Amino acid sequence: LKEGIVAAMTNQFNFMRAVLLSRNEELQKLVTTLAMLVEVTSQGMHSAHDTHRILLDRVGYLNDTLVSVRSMLTSELRKKDKRRRRAGKKGKKSRPKDACPKEISAIGAGKFRAMKYPVGSYMVQSNNPNIYRSVYIMPGSGPQDELQEYDTPQDVAFNIPAHYIPLPYYCSGTGHVIYRRHLYCHQHGTDLIMKFHLKRYEIISDLPLPGVGYSNTFPYSSKENTDVDLAVDEYGLWAIYATNDSAGKVVITKIDHKNMELGKTWRTSYPKRNLGNAFMICGTLYATDSHRNVPTFIRYVYNTETGQEQLLQPGEMPFLNSALVGRPNVFTYEPKVEVVETDEEKGENGKRKVRAARLERKPWLRGDGVRRRVRANRAGSKRGTGERTTAEMVTKKESNSVMLSYDHRTSTLMSWNNGRLETFPIYFREDD
Repeated sequence: LKEGIVAAMTNQFNFMRAVLLSRNEELQKLVTTLAMLVEVTSQGMHSAHDTHRILLDRVGYLNDTLVSVRSMLTSELRKKDKRRRRAGKKGKKSRPKDACPKEISAIGAGKFRAMKYPVGSYMVQSNNPNIYRSVYIMPGSGPQDELQEYDTPQDVAFNIPAHYIPLPYYCSGTGHVIYRRHLYCHQHGTDLIMKFHLKRYEIISDLPLPGVGYSNTFPYSSKENTDVDLAVDEYGLWAIYATNDSAGKVVITKIDHKNMELGKTWRTSYPKRNLGNAFMICGTLYATDSHRNVPTFIRYVYNTETGQEQLLQPGEMPFLNSALVGRPNVFTYEPKVEVVETDEEKGENGKRKVRAARLERKPWLRGDGVRRRVRANRAGSKRGTGERTTAEMVTKKESNSVMLSYDHRTSTLMSWNNGRLETFPIYFREDD
C-alpha cells in the first residue's frame, strides 16, 4: 500500500512538472514577443519625436520668415502712404481735418469687428496721420498690467500682436490713451495718472488728480472702474473725472503732457454717474445719455472755450451706439445738406418733438445764423442726401458701450461694445 501511494505521488509530481515546463515555454515565448514589440514601439517613438522636432523647427522658421516679411510689408506700406500724403499736399490749400473749431452735425451708422475680450480699450495715436499706424489694446477694465501692440489695424483682425508690453503697475478702467509714443492711464487704486514710454518700456512720470474718486466712486453708468477717463483731441490730452468737492459732477482738466502738470480745470453741473460715456472734440465735451440703450443720444455738451453747457433732448443728436449685429457696413448715413432753423411739431400730448433727420441750431454752436453745408470729414467718405431716421435703422435692443474714443485724424468715434469694436463716422458743419 505504501509503495502504491509513493508511486502515485511521484506520477502526480512528474505530470505537474511537465505541465509547468510546457507553460513556462509558452510564457517565455510571450515575454520574448512583448520585448520585441516594446523595442519596435520605442524605435518608432524616437523616430516620431525626431520628426516632430524637425517639423517644429521648420514651422518656427516659417513663422519667423512670415513675421519678417509682414514687418517689411508694413514698413513699405507706411512709406508709400507717407509719399502719397506728401504728393497730395502739393498745390492744396484746403482746411486741415484737425482744424478747430468743429461743430458736429451727426454721428453716422457704424461698422464693427469682433474682439477677443468682452471689455477693453482700443487705442491709436491720433497725431500719427499714417493709415497703417500701430494699434494698442488693453483687455478688461482693470486692474491690468499688460498692453498689446499691433503693427496695423489689419493685424488686430487676424489677432497677430507684434509685442506684449508688461507694465510695472496696474491700469484701471477703459479710458486709457496713446499720445505721442506714450501710454497714459489711471493707476488702479490711486489718484495718479501714469505716463509710460512705449519704446523704452519705462515710467516717465506720474500726475496726481487732487480729490479724484476712484474704485467705482464716481464712474460712468457702466461702472467698470471708469472713474477717470482720459481723452485726446485736436488740442491735446484731457482728463474727465469727478471729485467729492464737485459732488460727483463732471470735472474737465487740460493736462500738459510734456511737463505732466495740471492745466486749467472746468467744473460742470452734470453728475458723472448719469452719463454713459464721453469724448472730447476741439476742447468740447460730448457725453452720451446711456451705455445700454440702443439708440442713445448726446445728452450733455460742455464747451471749455466759452464755458457754456447744453442739455440735449432725444432726437437732437442721436447716436446709434450699436452697429447692426451681423450686418457690418449695412448703410452709410449722410445728413441732409439743408439746415433748418427750426423743425419741430406738437404731438398729440402737446409735447415738443424734434425730427432726428434735421438738426436745429443750438446755442453752443456758432450762433451767427449763417447757413452751412454738411461735410463728411473723414477719409474715403461720400456725400449724399439720405434721410433714414434712427427708428428706421435699428430695433430695440441693448448694448454695453464701455469705451468711447475719438480719433481726430479720421473723424471717427470708436466704441468697445459687447466684445466688438465699433467705429462711427462723425460729420461736421462748415461755412458755405
